[in-house]
Amino acid sequence: MASGRLAPWVVFILSVLQTESVDVTNTILKNAVEKGAVCLDGTPPAYALHEGKGDAANNWVIYLEGGGWCATEAECLFRTTKDAGSSKRWQKERSSLIAMLSDNQKENPYFYNWTRVYVRYCDGSSYVGDREKPFVGNNTSVYFRGARVFNAIMEDLLEQGMKSASKALLTGCSAGGLGALLQCDNFRSILPSSAKVKCAADAGFFIDGTDIYGGHLHREHFAQIVQTHESQKNLPKSCTSKMDASLCMLPQNFVADIQTPLFVVNSVYDTWQIDNILMPMNKNELAAHDQFVPCGHDIENCTCDQVTLWRGFQAQFYQALPHFNSSSSNGMFINACASHCQTQKQETWFGDSNISKLRDTTSGPLQGVGEAVGEWFVNDATVRKVDHRTQSPLVCEYNPEEPHWNNYYTFRGTNLIISTYTMADEIKRKLNLVPQCPAKVLHFKAPTLCFGAF
Repeated sequence: MASGRLAPWVVFILSVLQTESVDVTNTILKNAVEKGAVCLDGTPPAYALHEGKGDAANNWVIYLEGGGWCATEAECLFRTTKDAGSSKRWQKERSSLIAMLSDNQKENPYFYNWTRVYVRYCDGSSYVGDREKPFVGNNTSVYFRGARVFNAIMEDLLEQGMKSASKALLTGCSAGGLGALLQCDNFRSILPSSAKVKCAADAGFFIDGTDIYGGHLHREHFAQIVQTHESQKNLPKSCTSKMDASLCMLPQNFVADIQTPLFVVNSVYDTWQIDNILMPMNKNELAAHDQFVPCGHDIENCTCDQVTLWRGFQAQFYQALPHFNSSSSNGMFINACASHCQTQKQETWFGDSNISKLRDTTSGPLQGVGEAVGEWFVNDATVRKVDHRTQSPLVCEYNPEEPHWNNYYTFRGTNLIISTYTMADEIKRKLNLVPQCPAKVLHFKAPTLCFGAF
């Protein structure tokens, strides 16, 4: 007999599609070209601005778009044909602002009525490159001007009213989150001393981790980025004075010296870091990489040795956290979601699911990413939430329009209703899937965190 109830997966997908967005025309900074502030292909940079309401209109959220990096001249040349290196398509399109940039009070209660700015990413250097001479390939000039792009956009926003800001938050996701860390003190310096200014990085705390081959391919990748974009002049002097500049794009080597109040949002099982730091493609180790891929996409497929590598990466992430300044003005929210960029997705920013949320004590109230960041900025709350109990990635999101490897967890025979599913249910399910392996001593022992959460 047919039932009038919707299948659980239908309920879940409908809940995702109900998220509201505001579409904003992109502002193209044509006058930035004369300053040399251009995208990789020489086109002008851009941003999308949505004005705030009432008294909160004088408060600003500046969100730096992410999108990886180009480490070689050839890679940067390729990006000139994409949105990640050119503003050509932005002149005809609009930007959709959601989650942390939403103007819906229910979806974004702390920042919905602020003036919100989405800075488009087109330089491939996390907004810190500054190479004078372009590279020419295939009759195309490629420019490396990330720092100039950032400065030109900030100058324009100051003229748009940010120079009188009462509050300002510089944030971003992934490469944009790293950019927010690298430009944080610079951002503070251009605003009135009377303004309340803070920075928040989402999925931008890229660790200097050991990969499955026992090396540091990601460290080498960042070294190439710094060299190609000549970024060293814009990296934190407190870091470059102590070590090679190629290491000063890695947050654990410079975040302790950031003077502006800072918040870090990340997952200990960040999907990008798992794919590119723990298990990067290595042309000399293709067999080892291919052997790990099924495990990297679902821990149910892991051997016991591979489970140890998972746990080892988790421990490496914990080891990097103490480098984060322990000042009471700083905060962090580190969960165990199989996710990347949680401030850009409504279900992890301010959704109904409890899976991505954390609590201070076993009996304390659950708090999600949006509430944690909002309380930290608006009410100056002390927020230090770190999940150091969950031993495998949790399903916290599903985007039907942009499948990611964390979706493997969602539909492996489980009827997952995000609106009612609990973190305890998900942890129990994952523990049942993890191979029962004998205890092993990890190469990277996780430290005891005095500010840990559950």
